[in-house]
Amino acid sequence: MTTPVADENGAFTIRPDVVIGDAVAVATVAGAASYAITGGNDANLFAIDADTGIITLAVSGAQLSQDAYELTVEATNNEGESTPITVKIYDDTIRGTHNGEGIGGTLGADTIYGYCGDDFLNGGEGADMIYGGSGADMLVGAKGNDML
Repeated sequence: MTTPVADENGAFTIRPDVVIGDAVAVATVAGAASYAITGGNDANLFAIDADTGIITLAVSGAQLSQDAYELTVEATNNEGESTPITVKIYDDTIRGTHNGEGIGGTLGADTIYGYCGDDFLNGGEGADMIYGGSGADMLVGAKGNDML
C-alpha cells in the first residue's frame, strides 16, 4: 500500500481511480500508539488503521458526494493521553446527479461522472476522464488529452 502524501497545506487529495481499501490520507502524531476516527465520518466513508494512522476508503469512490471531508482523528500514546487532530481530504472528481444535467470541467485534469439520466458532460481544458453512465449522454472532451 502506498502511503498518501499531504500537500503543502497538510491536506490530501483523493485520486480519481480510487477503489475500496485504497489509502487516501494518513494521520501522524509523534509518540502515538493508536489512532481512531472520532468525527466527520458519519457516513462511514473512511476507515483508519489503528496502529499506523493510515486512512482508507471504505466505500466505492462513486459514493463520495462532497468536494472535501474533514475528519477528526484521536491519537493516543502509551500512557493513554489523547490528542485530537484534523485530517482534510479533498476529492477533485466532478460527479453529476442522477437527474440528468449539464456539467462542465475546469482548466485542469478532471474526472467527470454522469451516472443516470441524459447528461451533457464537457471536460473543458486539461486531460479529462469522462464517464457517461446510463442515459443518452453527450460527452465533449474539448482541449487536452481526454478519455471518453
